Amino acid sequence: MSDDPASSAPNGVDPAWWLTAYTDAEAGLAEAPDLIAGKLFALARDAPEGTLQRRVLEVLARASSPQLEPEDWEEPFVAMRVTSRGRTAVPDDLEADERTLLGQLVPLITPSPLRARAADIAWTYGDRRRRDLLMVAIEAYLDLPLDRHTWVRLAHDSYKRALELARRSGAAGRPQLREATDRLQEVITTEASESVLVADCSELLRAFGRLGAEQAHLVAEQIQARAAATLAANTHLSRRLEEEARSWYGKCGQPELALGCTARVAQTFVREAEARQASDFSASMSAGRSYERAIAALRQLPTRYRQEHGLEERIRELRARADESRRALLDSMVAIETEPFDLTDSARTARAAVSEKTPSEALRQFCRLRPPFDFEEFMGSAREQALGGLSRLFSQETYTASGQRVAARGGLAGETDEDYTWAQAVKNFEYRVAMIVSGVILPAQEALTFEHRYPFPTLLHLCERSPSVPLGHEAMWARGIWHGLRQDYPSAAALLVPQIEQLIRTHLKSHGVHTLMVDDRSGVETEKSLGALLDVPDLETTLGEVFVFELKALLVSKEGANLRNAMAHGLLNDEGAVSSNTVYIWWLTLFFAFAPFFSEGPGTSDVGDA
Repeated sequence: MSDDPASSAPNGVDPAWWLTAYTDAEAGLAEAPDLIAGKLFALARDAPEGTLQRRVLEVLARASSPQLEPEDWEEPFVAMRVTSRGRTAVPDDLEADERTLLGQLVPLITPSPLRARAADIAWTYGDRRRRDLLMVAIEAYLDLPLDRHTWVRLAHDSYKRALELARRSGAAGRPQLREATDRLQEVITTEASESVLVADCSELLRAFGRLGAEQAHLVAEQIQARAAATLAANTHLSRRLEEEARSWYGKCGQPELALGCTARVAQTFVREAEARQASDFSASMSAGRSYERAIAALRQLPTRYRQEHGLEERIRELRARADESRRALLDSMVAIETEPFDLTDSARTARAAVSEKTPSEALRQFCRLRPPFDFEEFMGSAREQALGGLSRLFSQETYTASGQRVAARGGLAGETDEDYTWAQAVKNFEYRVAMIVSGVILPAQEALTFEHRYPFPTLLHLCERSPSVPLGHEAMWARGIWHGLRQDYPSAAALLVPQIEQLIRTHLKSHGVHTLMVDDRSGVETEKSLGALLDVPDLETTLGEVFVFELKALLVSKEGANLRNAMAHGLLNDEGAVSSNTVYIWWLTLFFAFAPFFSEGPGTSDVGDA
């Protein structure tokens, strides 16, 4: 420890004050700090006012409350919950003397997660000259067993944070960095290790490890063998392992072996498609997407390699299978119905739908919280309102928040029945969106995120498995969905609205629809805009008229939110960025990404139901 007198704990501090919080903890002293914060706050309230005991417990409670985000170096600890009424504690809430006290308590704290948290916050947000605190934080983060249960709950983020701290510490952190990477390598090369843990450790080892060519080759061989052994039981996990092996072969300078991994990745998609075709639900859509991913993987291979291994013919065969799946898609589409919602009790019903369930099932239910939408009745009602009253006799205008007139209806002159019906339908839909967001989505999301965490890597894995997410865009979708789960809807919408446009474009191309416009004079090709894409007749046939209407009303209709254009041109103001429309478009994107995937049935998602 440092010779600085501030490093000494105040006289009279008793570790029993905070150890009481661990009495009923399921995982004992290895419980995550944010999960015991509530107990620490309760102990602080019970302690006599004005005493050292109360002050110590309050500081530990506030330090325990934030959620660790190891990917964010600038702000590694964020509020656990943010609502319209405020947020939970973050390290910036601690005064300078409280951060000093936190550092003084570190030598007395025995539970490794709490010890790491206290030392990390005291160093990160306090005196960064205290290298002793930095080293304690790294060592305490690494003082966790590398088993699947602990890894999912706590160790993955802890190891990632420890490795980042050690890497940035330079020479001082090299011993800890070496120790951590040795442990990760041991997990990978041990036969008894679970395959999911092997894949996760491989990712961290690639990011932070410094292995020589011989060691990297050994790791690649071990992971590739694990991929082959896993293929029959779990194609997704086998594919992930093959991708890890490919990266390792690339690192050790063996490109031919890496190409072999890519070919096997393609085969996992084929096996996945064949398995889905044997099921009854959405088989054509899921299988067709998997065939397309297999083709895309094979197309990554050099022409020489494809010709040498007979893969050109394989690509033609898979294209024929994908075309067959697309033709069968219309026959396989079925209506998905849910129980009717009593809107007066919708918030209670929505919370109950996602509560007291595993992370996978809770997210599955959240995706399915879509009230019934009788589109024919909805449009009929809009037509009656638009054409049966006096409003049609008068001009109607739509203005943005800045006062710009973006749409106008001029009374009886020049407007068709369809124009008035559309404008009324968009207006009615805005009311529907506001009702669904406030009465269904937000209450359910509050319950969902209170009971479970969905880290970015988990969402990325789900997007990589989703038959809906366009290839090469998985990380963008995952990050947008992640922002929304953290209630950062402006960031979510900024990322996801353009991705919806790409989703529609990809969907149309997969059905043979040309999405380019060609200039008659120059021959230059440009992609059609979202409005033009949504007007393609084939889209309603394959995607459904309800979804097409919702996307038009939310994204491109001047009578509605017009989110796509408002965001593209910087016209979306602060109020609009956190409106019901942005929440709903985030949720709709989450629905597109995960609903087809979760429709394969419970237990298929692997989102950490350990």
